[in-house]
Amino acid sequence: MSTKIIMMFCIFFIQNIFSEKQAVKDNSKLFEYEGIYKIEKYFEHSTITSKDGFLYTKVDDGKTYKLIKQREADTFKSTSKYGTVYVFVRDSTGKINGLKLRARGREISGKKIK
Repeated sequence: MSTKIIMMFCIFFIQNIFSEKQAVKDNSKLFEYEGIYKIEKYFEHSTITSKDGFLYTKVDDGKTYKLIKQREADTFKSTSKYGTVYVFVRDSTGKINGLKLRARGREISGKKIK
């Protein structure tokens, strides 16, 4: 393996370690994401909760996964094996009223119902 490839791998690895450790410092900001979202297909719903500076998602009655804040506004990435990206959608007043789930080249939408 070339030195260049090893260096790139090390940089990528270190960036991922630090990004997974980043918690949102103000838990009150996470409260606006919490709720139950009705998913348009594939699932019944996704329940979003917050704890210790992180968001968590539970789809239907499955496992709970941590959501890691991304650089883009209102965007989080799941720690599930699919690495689903959660993009929260706001209405014209700035209130979160839905989300988009992106994984495996697909995107599905959900509406906040609670």
